[in-house]
Amino acid sequence: MTFADLTKKLAPPPGVEPVSEERWSHVEAMLGHALPGDYKEFINVYGAGSLGDCLWVLSPFSKDPSGLLIRENLARMDQLALYGRQGVSMRIKTADPTITRALAAHDERSKELSTLPPWPDKWLVWGVLKNGGALYFLRSGAAVRWQSVHVEPPSAEGLLPLPVQLKGNMTAVVAGLLSGQTTLSTQGGTALKGCSQYIPISEKTAPAYSVTGTAAVSSNLETVQLKRPRK
Repeated sequence: MTFADLTKKLAPPPGVEPVSEERWSHVEAMLGHALPGDYKEFINVYGAGSLGDCLWVLSPFSKDPSGLLIRENLARMDQLALYGRQGVSMRIKTADPTITRALAAHDERSKELSTLPPWPDKWLVWGVLKNGGALYFLRSGAAVRWQSVHVEPPSAEGLLPLPVQLKGNMTAVVAGLLSGQTTLSTQGGTALKGCSQYIPISEKTAPAYSVTGTAAVSSNLETVQLKRPRK
């Protein structure tokens, strides 16, 4: 599905001002990489907002803090750190079937996680869910080829379910959710099926993220002074 097809199924809200290329360039320079063209087109037409009271799409330019792309990515560094914490190697000799099954499951999980790009520099959250889950871009290769993954919130024990890779670019993911062809496990993508209204973030703020469980986060943040874009 093209972006033009999506706008026929999902009516854009009135009064959204397109973002200038200069402002997009400023954001991309701050992030250190380009952003997918269909994501930028979506923000230019729809802005930050909510689909079906289930999925909130984030924007670098949201006037409401709950919809800010970069703010949410910083907030969710601890969520991604939970994946890294589970990469610890452990060897044990035992005949206990419960332990051997648990270790086998751990090994299988580690193999599946090893196929994904490293966190957090290659992960970029672009949508948040009502239950605390999120949709991330996996930054691998050119932005036009980025795929998305669905990450559920961690359990009470701090365990994150394995990410579920979604087919196609952002436009395809949103279209799939609206048609019911794509579902999001526990949150249930059926909540979005048939949705034809996009609500601006100013009318329906995104849910605040809070991590369940604990994870030590070590981050190295580099501040870069950029020239202010001309108005």
